[in-house]
Amino acid sequence: MGVGPALDKLENEFDIIARQRPIHAKENSRNLRYSLVDPFLLFWFHFIHANRSAVEMENFSYLHQLIARDFDTFSGKQLEGLFVAQLKHSGQFNRIGSYWDNKGEHEIDIVAINDLEKRLLVAEVKRQSKRFKPEQLAAKTEQLLQKLNCQGYSLEQRCFSLDNLEQVFAEFPK
Repeated sequence: MGVGPALDKLENEFDIIARQRPIHAKENSRNLRYSLVDPFLLFWFHFIHANRSAVEMENFSYLHQLIARDFDTFSGKQLEGLFVAQLKHSGQFNRIGSYWDNKGEHEIDIVAINDLEKRLLVAEVKRQSKRFKPEQLAAKTEQLLQKLNCQGYSLEQRCFSLDNLEQVFAEFPK
């Protein structure tokens, strides 16, 4: 049995995973990723299942230290999902997604496009805005613009972070 039917069930019947394509990819493109959508399962597989030997040995202090060390990285992805949800609910964009190239080198967390207003928003999500490097986002955006057909669109490059969460929510209200 192939993996296709199982992935289809996990995605469409159980709502456990989601299929993601880069924003520039066509519907039949094979350039896609699957990700877990359930927050509990994400946490479970990231911390508990990956360290099941520590759980079996009841070495809970090790797990506590591991979670304390890696939680910032783990929660950054959840923060990205929060910003994407806010942009979707704002109704200001008709396409929202991520971007990555075939090699996985140039990744952009959020790309939001409004084709009516010819507006393109490109954002990196960081827990702390001081970690944002505008020059890196600009280089990644150049790669993205070569793939998208967005000539004449106004381009806005941003950093979304915990530091400006309230500002972003006010700017993109539900």
